[in-house]
Amino acid sequence: MKIQNIHKETDQISINRGCSALGISGSGYNKCSRQNHTQYSDPEEMKLKNEIQAIAIDFPRYGYRRITIELHRRGFEANHKWFMNL
Repeated sequence: MKIQNIHKETDQISINRGCSALGISGSGYNKCSRQNHTQYSDPEEMKLKNEIQAIAIDFPRYGYRRITIELHRRGFEANHKWFMNL
């Protein structure tokens, strides 16, 4: 994220001021920041996301229900609620 990079390089600009300059809300920044930190922390979750992407590429017309069924066929444990958090 641009604001994080700017803030890390120089302490001259605050996160609030950077958000304001870029037209981003503070809560939007916080949400994105949390997602960036947790996105790569769990290797099992990354494996599952990669498998979902592979299924979506193989079967472009599948929705979350069919993708869930295909995940189960491939030995992954996930329910439809998990997709709502992506």
